[in-house]
Amino acid sequence: MKYGLFILFLLLAPSTFAKSADPLFLQSFTAKPLGTSSPMTIEKLKGHVVLIDFWASWCNSCKEAIPYYNKLSQKWAGKKFIFIGINEDDQAAAREDFLKQVPVQFSIYHDADQAMSKTLGIDSLPHLLVLDKNLKIVASLSGFKKENEAKIEEKITALLK
Repeated sequence: MKYGLFILFLLLAPSTFAKSADPLFLQSFTAKPLGTSSPMTIEKLKGHVVLIDFWASWCNSCKEAIPYYNKLSQKWAGKKFIFIGINEDDQAAAREDFLKQVPVQFSIYHDADQAMSKTLGIDSLPHLLVLDKNLKIVASLSGFKKENEAKIEEKITALLK
């Protein structure tokens, strides 16, 4: 069972996105693992705080966000925390050129035909989803702003308790 996954950041209240209430919505998604990433299953994610970033090579804000997301991935490595990147590029060459310039330190997957982002109603990039240990979406962030970094980390810290 493979999957891949990703609105204004709702830090204090659960997302109002209807499909977020049931983690089984993850079962219907598939995304091709890229690079050294291995296929992900719901079983591997359960019990972890999961951040999912939807991004593309043409997105300038994505280029700015990835170094910070690398930092998050490393900061909480081994602490029931998983960071996943979902690439939305149509052209593999554009994605590979981007990754040479901006390497990632987390697992990445390709969302063919943007099927997952369309299903989740994601209409801008980058887009970050925060899932609790029960795999429910508890926060959603459209775009990337440095001033949100502390709030993101506070949310992760609270969810990891």
